[in-house]
Amino acid sequence: MSHSRTIGIIGAGGIVFKSHLPLLRAIGADVRWILDVDKSRARAVSKAFDIPLALGATELELATPTDVVLLACPYGARWAYYNFLRHGSAAIYVEKPVARSVAELQRICELRPDYALAAGFLRRSTGVTNILKGVIQDGLFGHPRRIRCEFGTATVISSGGSFAKNVALAGGGQLFESAIHSIDAVCYMAGITRAVVRNCRMEADGQFDLHTDATIQLADTRGRDIELDLLVTCFHSTQYEIEIEFDQACVSFSLFTKKSPTVRAIDRRRSYQLLDSGLADYPRDVFDVMYVFWKDFLAGLDTRRPNYTSARSTVVTTSIMEQLYRQTLPAGERLETTSSAPIGS
Repeated sequence: MSHSRTIGIIGAGGIVFKSHLPLLRAIGADVRWILDVDKSRARAVSKAFDIPLALGATELELATPTDVVLLACPYGARWAYYNFLRHGSAAIYVEKPVARSVAELQRICELRPDYALAAGFLRRSTGVTNILKGVIQDGLFGHPRRIRCEFGTATVISSGGSFAKNVALAGGGQLFESAIHSIDAVCYMAGITRAVVRNCRMEADGQFDLHTDATIQLADTRGRDIELDLLVTCFHSTQYEIEIEFDQACVSFSLFTKKSPTVRAIDRRRSYQLLDSGLADYPRDVFDVMYVFWKDFLAGLDTRRPNYTSARSTVVTTSIMEQLYRQTLPAGERLETTSSAPIGS
């Protein structure tokens, strides 16, 4: 990772304090300023990590130019910052989730070239994701026919911070705030180019989704169909597991545990552990995964070539979110966000 790049940060919450800043400090990145709606929190973080400038929400004009801006404030609070950043040239790293609709994502992507706008779907960098991506690309077990993805724990609505109880900031419930990682990883590893939600049952408290049970028809780069059975719930505990049924085997794994993928032959009881002989399952720890993601994002900046970190590459994930919410929430309860986004106007 290039140590010479300067970085500004918008948002001083847990993901920044616990993950981004320890990593950026460890690799010697030059963080010039941090801004937060709560300036006292920004001051506390700046003191903890020796950041020269702490700013409040109304002090954007005091932010000095940097090479990269990390946008890590809550989803619903970002439009004012997008409209400020469009006048600059800094590359932008946006924490997930990024958009609730494809139109909204496209407006955000107008801000920068594809290589200079990242969406923080870190599960794309994990070892297990890339093992399965390789298995699918190489046709090791044939074509993937069906994918089952389950996410959720009883009574836990979201892994986000205190803003997660405010739908205007969080943008949604369990599906949008957390399970989107699993959905995006499936689309990434299987090379999905199109998705159509066939049926969906969603239970919600207002605009907070609590339970989603859906069947989604996916298509890969070769136009082959894959059926995705999606379960996201707060009503009972799941295995946080993804299972892929290929022509010749079933592979099950989790993005949230360190267990290696399990392979079972179709209609056979015996199972096997799947490893990449060269890379094993690296990276798998949060710190290592974030390092790889940041490294690859900055490498794309150096070469001016977009890669898997690009926000534009998440369009299918965004399409799935848009379809699920539009098909299941009454029109009067849908959270509209693009109307407050005059980017490009």
